Amino acid sequence: MKPKAQPTIAPTTKRIATPSQPAFGRYTAYTLERIGLFAERLNALVYPDRLEPSQIRVAGPTDRIAYQDAQSLPYRDAALGDAFGPLWSTYWFKVAFDLPDRWAGRRLDLRWNSNSEALLFIDGRAIQGLNPAKPFHTGRFDAMIFQSAPPDGRVELEIEMACNGLFGLDTPPGKEASVVGHQRAPHWLQECELRLFDPKA
Repeated sequence: MKPKAQPTIAPTTKRIATPSQPAFGRYTAYTLERIGLFAERLNALVYPDRLEPSQIRVAGPTDRIAYQDAQSLPYRDAALGDAFGPLWSTYWFKVAFDLPDRWAGRRLDLRWNSNSEALLFIDGRAIQGLNPAKPFHTGRFDAMIFQSAPPDGRVELEIEMACNGLFGLDTPPGKEASVVGHQRAPHWLQECELRLFDPKA
């Protein structure tokens, strides 16, 4: 008997990405830059208007305590750019916004980035975690506050900030770690604002 002929496999012309041949070809940096610029333009359309807080107050550092216990803490003024530590400590924020009349009835999102883990409270209820960016994780900085903004024009939020990252000690991109005792404290308030969401974007 003659042996069966083996099927012929047609050569493929499909390009397979390898470490020496990345998926974006020779222009990886340029392609990623273009994607980043497109994302920025899209974000500007989704959030056409933004509002800084009228007041930021903070209490701490403390250990991990319950929300009810945080209400009796002494609070002081805080500002964007403030750094917090040491590692594993907790801070509690009270943030207020005075809304313009044109925002009444519109959806509002909070943008919060403390380069740490955080938890948003509204009216005493835990609403959503806010997490820092890490390799292979883009972070979670936004939370919907209202589907329809209140007509009284005043929004008050509370945020628990934990001085650690998703996996403990993290140093966020673009910020040198400072030293508190013998522990790094890279956690700082980078962003805090309300954003008007446009569902048509």
